[in-house]
Amino acid sequence: MLVIMLLSAIYQPQNQFCIAVDGNADETFWRVINEVSDCYPNILVVILSGVDAPLKTNLEMVRILTALNGSFNTQIAPFERYRLRRKRVVQKQFRFLKGTYCADESLWGTIAGNPELLPMPGGFDGKDFLLRKYGGLIAR
Repeated sequence: MLVIMLLSAIYQPQNQFCIAVDGNADETFWRVINEVSDCYPNILVVILSGVDAPLKTNLEMVRILTALNGSFNTQIAPFERYRLRRKRVVQKQFRFLKGTYCADESLWGTIAGNPELLPMPGGFDGKDFLLRKYGGLIAR
């Protein structure tokens, strides 16, 4: 499995990792990923799809992540309210995003940018950011 090969190429015990598995993945894949994650307590936080390969060395990634100091590095844009009618925050947003181009990137930007709904380490006020970036173009 490519994800296991990738993990073996970049694994360092001082780093944290997260393996994102597609909901349609077969049982064998789920079993292997669960067994690997059960063996290592630090498999939690870096997200790569099954076909991605790191474009930076481990040392470069450590330096970048150290400089980020736990903050998010994500692109955000004004939310299009007409797309969702109710708030069951993450589950509903994820269902909506399933048919979009970069669902995982949109999901994490949405979660991190709404600390009043989803408080988390490294989160930020997305409304404040957009107001500063676009000025009066964003409705509160």
